[in-house]
Amino acid sequence: MGAIYAEVSPLTGVAPPREGRWKPGQSGNPAGRPKSKPFKDALQAIMDKPGMLEKTAAALVARSHTGDVGATKEIADRLDGKVTDTLETNSLVRVVSGWDE
Repeated sequence: MGAIYAEVSPLTGVAPPREGRWKPGQSGNPAGRPKSKPFKDALQAIMDKPGMLEKTAAALVARSHTGDVGATKEIADRLDGKVTDTLETNSLVRVVSGWDE
């Protein structure tokens, strides 16, 4: 057999059955990744109803006005974009590995 298939598995010491092996060019997931997600679809169906987006935005603004910092942050992230964190350092890092022993 070619280099694609090992006759004996290095993990089990047993050869896998020939009918269970992937053929060259055969996909292990022929249907591919699911195109949508059920939770997202359910939320989208609710938000697509007339006025729901506006009601949700108004509720978020109302929570922000009561002092909800999370709501305020969400509004700022949606309007201005998320702030990226940067980390600057002048320190040296020593990598210690047991592989060199």
